[in-house]
Amino acid sequence: IEATAARPLFVCTSDEQVAGWDRARIVEALMRETRMPEDDAVRVALSVESLVERAQLTTLTAPLIRELVDAKLVELGLERYRARHMRLGVPLYDAEQIICSPNQGEIEGQQDPASTDVTLAQRVKREFALAAVHSANVTDAHRRGDIYVHGLSQIDRLHSASHSVEFIKRFGLAIFSGSRFSPPPATANGLIAQTSRFTAAMQRHFIEGVRWRGFNEAFTPILNRDANMERVARLALFGLITPAGTPPVTLEFCWPQWNIAACMFAMQFAEVWGATIDEGSAYGMPNIEIVVDADALQHNDFRTMLGLFLESYERRRHVTVRLVRETHDEASVEWPADDLVGGVVTLNLPRAAYEAKGVESLFDNLAAHARVAFAALVEKRNFLERLFAFGGVGPLAALAFRYRSRAYADPHHARYVLGVTGLNECVQHMTGEELHGSAAAKECAHAFLQLL
Repeated sequence: IEATAARPLFVCTSDEQVAGWDRARIVEALMRETRMPEDDAVRVALSVESLVERAQLTTLTAPLIRELVDAKLVELGLERYRARHMRLGVPLYDAEQIICSPNQGEIEGQQDPASTDVTLAQRVKREFALAAVHSANVTDAHRRGDIYVHGLSQIDRLHSASHSVEFIKRFGLAIFSGSRFSPPPATANGLIAQTSRFTAAMQRHFIEGVRWRGFNEAFTPILNRDANMERVARLALFGLITPAGTPPVTLEFCWPQWNIAACMFAMQFAEVWGATIDEGSAYGMPNIEIVVDADALQHNDFRTMLGLFLESYERRRHVTVRLVRETHDEASVEWPADDLVGGVVTLNLPRAAYEAKGVESLFDNLAAHARVAFAALVEKRNFLERLFAFGGVGPLAALAFRYRSRAYADPHHARYVLGVTGLNECVQHMTGEELHGSAAAKECAHAFLQLL
């Protein structure tokens, strides 16, 4: 490459190659990355070249050139282009602290080189989310604390979903490609092995842990009469233990009266799971969600199973009981992912209250913050749909699996959640009483929630 500067200059490029200085590369990069007009790009490149000549540098690096260009963009009043030209990364000091120092608290569990890989990558993704996915208004509101955008360091993932073992029973590991494909399992052991692999694959696409709906119902048809329930339950339990740094799996159990095998499997799993928890091996163990309806409560065996799951405080920490009014019907054979949540944003109610000068002012603040939060959810939805548009060759290829026009995860059916935090503190600041302190405080809280 012919050098354009008066003195010979060499540039260490991003791919660790050495090349001669070429001002045209700056022009091309600015036009390509920021869509800057050519005249402005040439003006910036000339200014940077003049600065390099005055500094009498002989060797430059790609990051240094980018920093010089960004500084010139600010100096020449072209700040709107700098945001698209900025470099994402971690300062050298921060990187050294993450790699060389004891656990910084960002990842639970033991620190090792693999965990620092994750920490550094998440730092970069967080910067990318705030700079490229979300608008300046959303970014400023998040940094001020008006709202909290969840999962910024995992911006290219959905928040959560409910999965079904029916997919594995019907398609095997067809969601994979190449040599990792496996046909539908014919035995309980095969189903457990494929469920474990499928869980690990799905966890890479979601922020929260994988949730299996109707777990005991979906497992029972493949069990034959001679199956050892205790052995199958133990294999399923240890096959779904998650490694350090990964959210735990959630298993949904119900009590279908017509499916005796499902009830027996749920009872046996409760015994194995509870005994393992009591031994002090709770780390990475699956969480349990129990579906309770009026008919189930009439059965002594169901109450026994419920007692096994809730027998001790340590067990109760991992159990959620979900009450339903309708009687549980037969297990669904639907295989696509259900209850997709694309993104979550939380409003900071106490901050809105502290900034307000009265109730009317608070309502105005909440409405303004809610509009920004809604914009954040729309931006997250647009970004995920952009990733889904690549289909089977994109970063979300596993979720784009289709069979007879049905997708495993349809982004158009995902919901986006706007939550609130600090309702009690907000009411206390406005009324001087806590949420349940008086009828006036309760009415104030209802008014806030109705507005949202």
